[in-house]
Amino acid sequence: MTRIVGFHLVVPPTVFHPRYFLSTKIFAKFISSLNLQGCHVADLGTGTGILGLAAASAGAASVLAIDINPSAACVAIDNARANGFANRFTALCCNLFSSVVEGCLFDAVLTNPPYLAREPKDVADRACAAGASIS
Repeated sequence: MTRIVGFHLVVPPTVFHPRYFLSTKIFAKFISSLNLQGCHVADLGTGTGILGLAAASAGAASVLAIDINPSAACVAIDNARANGFANRFTALCCNLFSSVVEGCLFDAVLTNPPYLAREPKDVADRACAAGASIS
């Protein structure tokens, strides 16, 4: 259990820990400052769900947390429940938008994508390693 930008988060070993890089904390603070009242938001590559939680705290009517890692999709729901946003938060385990219902519209799509130019070592490492060919 950890606390980051006001959210209580469980971070399983195979899910990216938002304390590793400052970008997650900075982005979550920024999202929390927005007026997302009534918006429908997708959090792509959700990890712990922290960006989706920030959107919910900024008034989003619904958040769809998406991650290719099944542990991340599950813990994002748990973290939404622990932070009082379960009624506006759903999660989906898929590759990008591959399993999102066709015609589903979002007012905002959030992502803090992998950006390190190296091959991921395991499923958890996919959160920061984008492959050697990224430029």
